Amino acid sequence: MASLPLAAQAAANNSWQPRRPIEMLISYPAGGGADTIGRALAAQVGRQAGWKIIPMNKPGAGGLVFLRDLSEAKPDGSRIGICLSSQLTFPPGGSKSLAVNIDDYVLLGSVATSYMTILSKGGGPLASIDAIKSYAKKNGSVSIAVSPTFSWLSHALSDALGVTVIGVVYKGASEYLPALLGGHVDLVVWAGGTQQLEAAGTVVVVATLASQRIPGDPSIPTLKENGIPIEVEADFIVLAPKAMDTGITETFTGVIAKAAQSPAFQSRMEALLGRPARYVAPQQLFPHLKAQQQVALEYESRYAKH
Repeated sequence: MASLPLAAQAAANNSWQPRRPIEMLISYPAGGGADTIGRALAAQVGRQAGWKIIPMNKPGAGGLVFLRDLSEAKPDGSRIGICLSSQLTFPPGGSKSLAVNIDDYVLLGSVATSYMTILSKGGGPLASIDAIKSYAKKNGSVSIAVSPTFSWLSHALSDALGVTVIGVVYKGASEYLPALLGGHVDLVVWAGGTQQLEAAGTVVVVATLASQRIPGDPSIPTLKENGIPIEVEADFIVLAPKAMDTGITETFTGVIAKAAQSPAFQSRMEALLGRPARYVAPQQLFPHLKAQQQVALEYESRYAKH
């Protein structure tokens, strides 16, 4: 009964309304940054529009399980999804051709941007890129946990640093941290906020893969500043099955834009990511992702080894 005023208000503003709960697929396992952001967005949409959004984790194969399930859904508004932009732009598993055609999906907007970083264990010897290089030379190698999408990154680091960097593939961020803290890997690639982990001394942020330093922690250098020519965007993208009716698409776009730019969601993202959430509308997002795909192909061609 409490949600009825919100539903009535949404109905007055939008011509389409869902007739049943909406499934929101999340491309990573429970417990990671994408999962937290997806669930926060689902909750905010529910509060503002009066809709019932059910988060459902669909990890696997570098995002391909998620994308397959979303593409096979009916384009009736009953299922949408959220994933990291790299899962749309980088071919998984070292493939040299694009695995995803963005035109096969309806973009509903980007709701947040994270800074991808390389983390090491707090109190350990790997607090900088130079320290990683020295450690690898002394011990023969250094290991880094990556998703299938970033299996090429270990080769990029090996080439740039002149040492052996071993990539260990995991399904998602929920597996990375236990592997790092348990001593199974030396480093991890992480997309999400690390403020609490840093404050507790659990991890050290070695560098960011972004094109610029993290606004909330400008002391952390970029990989490019360390002589490693890598820049990777990390946007959280909401999308839907292709051929969704224009009226449904417009309704979703408006509802998601409002939720993503709300003070409550912005505050939640700032606490999680260390910066306000950056909303990007679909018309600006499409060329942005296309450009990222070209960068991804370049990296794959240069660094993927079989």
